[in-house]
Amino acid sequence: MAKDTEETNMAANVEQILQEDINWPEHVEKLQKQIEKSQAELDIANDKMLRAHAEAENMRRRSVVELENAHKYSNEKFAKELLDVVDSFERALELSEQDTAESKMLEGINMTYKIMLDILAKYGMVRLNPINQKFDPKQHEALTAQETDEFEANIVIEVVQSGFLIHDRVLRPARVIVSKNAS
Repeated sequence: MAKDTEETNMAANVEQILQEDINWPEHVEKLQKQIEKSQAELDIANDKMLRAHAEAENMRRRSVVELENAHKYSNEKFAKELLDVVDSFERALELSEQDTAESKMLEGINMTYKIMLDILAKYGMVRLNPINQKFDPKQHEALTAQETDEFEANIVIEVVQSGFLIHDRVLRPARVIVSKNAS
């Protein structure tokens, strides 16, 4: 019985709506404009959401790269400090090669020097020895240029102080003498 009453009320409502003086084409057009406006607002909101999601993803990727670099280069200050020790060993080796009476000491220094270089290599530090290579200002520091006919211009002809890389970054540039054309 309640169902019959509902159906009767609905029929009466529909009849009343149909009898009202409504301009149906205008009403439908108005509703379509509201739907189009709502769809445009939804499209804008979706675009903003997609952009925010993309920005968050880019930020996450950048953070991962920055964190990897922080780990990769975290021992850079330590490594720079060790380079002075390596330089001292090199100078001691050069001097001791001239005096053969101290061969045992030279052998010990040599072993210590090799161990030090192995430790540096273990942590991603590699020696730059650019002798006979084209001068690269990103990896080399030219102290002077020397005239020569043996090499073309801008070739490293002498390494005064070794340079070092830590992974792919210059820790210290090699200090070099480069060739220049004889006039």
